[in-house]
Amino acid sequence: MRSRVADGPEPLLVPRFELEDGTVLMPLAYFREVKIERKGSRTVVTWHQTEVDRMGKRGPEKDARLQVKTSYVFEPGVITRTDIYTAAQPLRVRSVGTELATFSEQPRSQGLSTAFAKGALTGFSAKGYERCESTPVADDARYRANTGAFATRVSCARGAFTLQEPLTLSWRLRYSAQP
Repeated sequence: MRSRVADGPEPLLVPRFELEDGTVLMPLAYFREVKIERKGSRTVVTWHQTEVDRMGKRGPEKDARLQVKTSYVFEPGVITRTDIYTAAQPLRVRSVGTELATFSEQPRSQGLSTAFAKGALTGFSAKGYERCESTPVADDARYRANTGAFATRVSCARGAFTLQEPLTLSWRLRYSAQP
């Protein structure tokens, strides 16, 4: 259902913040207080980060200008990620975006939601962004995983703003066990 392009810069299902000063921040390491709660067929995984990664170096580099509380909810046929971002002080953001690359095909997008007519992934929706669009990527070398070429990319973005109040960004994947 999912794979990842090794060492690729695309923010696959993880928000990528580009700040006005050109810095790129992503919540990739520095997880604290990871908790897992299971109730029946529902599992919730939560953590927070008091620093996020400043991208562009060989290894992780802490940046405390942005903090995040993250939760994943796993339920039969649905995975939901919700991030709540706060800034230590007002933070000027040039853009924030995330991408989904999938083997599913024939996307139909409307607003912040995309449905797929073919493949294990049946739907993707986002909140907190201004727009989402889907495009074919089977011929794009950046979207080739070791298991084959992805078929579709869904890209969600939000333009410039100053982060002063908590910002909630989320996405939801719907899938079928029958591709």
